[in-house]
Amino acid sequence: MISSYYALVSLLAATRFSRMIPDHLRADLETVTQQRALAPQDSYVQLLARLDAAQQAALPERLQHYLSRRSYVKALQWLDNPDLPHHP
Repeated sequence: MISSYYALVSLLAATRFSRMIPDHLRADLETVTQQRALAPQDSYVQLLARLDAAQQAALPERLQHYLSRRSYVKALQWLDNPDLPHHP
């Protein structure tokens, strides 16, 4: 019963965070970390400008921390699992 409660809380938190995340953020992070090809209409300058602008959105604190320090791999890992502990 307790594990079901924690699973539900985790699911609700992930759903809440996913509503706060701009749609393009994951794609931009995957592109800048070379997990996805750069779209023909984009440049890395535009991509980095969007990632910088995303910091102004109402994002979870940890995600803003990673974006502000340009820790894009950690930001992407956080999107996959917001419960991961922070490792400097």
